[in-house]
Amino acid sequence: MWIRATIFILCWVALAQVSTAQSDWQVVKVVDRISNAPLEFVSIHHPSGIHTFTNSKGEADITPFLRLDSLHFTMIGYKPLVLSRAEIAARSYRIELVPQTFLLGEFTVSANRWEQDGERVTKQVTVIRTKDIAAFQPGTAADLFESSGEVFVQRSQLGGGSPMLRGFSANRVLIVVDGVRMNNAIYRSGNLQNVISVDPNAVERAEVLHGPGAISYGSDAIGGVIDFHLLAPRFSPDTTLLLKGGSMLLYGSAAQERTGHLHLQLNGRKVAVVGSYSQSEFDDLRSGTVGPKEFLRQWYVERINGVTAWSPIPIRAGR
Repeated sequence: MWIRATIFILCWVALAQVSTAQSDWQVVKVVDRISNAPLEFVSIHHPSGIHTFTNSKGEADITPFLRLDSLHFTMIGYKPLVLSRAEIAARSYRIELVPQTFLLGEFTVSANRWEQDGERVTKQVTVIRTKDIAAFQPGTAADLFESSGEVFVQRSQLGGGSPMLRGFSANRVLIVVDGVRMNNAIYRSGNLQNVISVDPNAVERAEVLHGPGAISYGSDAIGGVIDFHLLAPRFSPDTTLLLKGGSMLLYGSAAQERTGHLHLQLNGRKVAVVGSYSQSEFDDLRSGTVGPKEFLRQWYVERINGVTAWSPIPIRAGR
């Protein structure tokens, strides 16, 4: 009788140990070594063909791997890691992946209406990124391209600007905002200021295609194409609700410019929102008062009692 009892007790202890080992071995958590943030979609696999992926919390059920000697952890942007069962247990089932940097060639988006390597584009393409916009601090979208040094901008007032590509402007230069045309061939052929309706502070990326784009875009792209990519909402990688934003105040003494800008992004797991607001004011364009007399304007137009009249500009003493 005591032999049966002993065997029963030994079997129960063995089953309890196996059950405990399995419960400890069922779930692992994979995180970034630097930020300790959980990593989603990490591939956990074995050469035998068994594989699984981590969830939004960086966790994965590895019950199918219980009888295997090792596990492979791989994810794009991180160094691959191979660990044995003993090593995983020694790390308390918390796996840290080390970020791995690698260089990619520059990609030009939408120059030919599809993604293509920059070195394969046959035409000159000017790309203006977010860091360039922050460095230029443009007052208008026209100022943005003029600051790049690659686009000539015709001006008729301080807050205006009409970009010209290869000598073409207006209805021969196509302006696209997130794939939507802002002009077409029926617009006037003279210089237009419609590019300034785009807020440069809400632009995430801008591209200029120097060369005829009529084959891809139509006859209104003979001079070239200007493509804007505005701030885009992005979803949160996990259940965390992220709030991001930025602001800017700008004063320009040349045009007495006063610009204010604010943008906010709310990123959730299933909902993402981005909003932007800017306001700009520019003073009147005035001629200088210092220089040779023949270069200075002697008359100006003013309204007196409902009548337009020319009035002499008073000359300061000493001239």
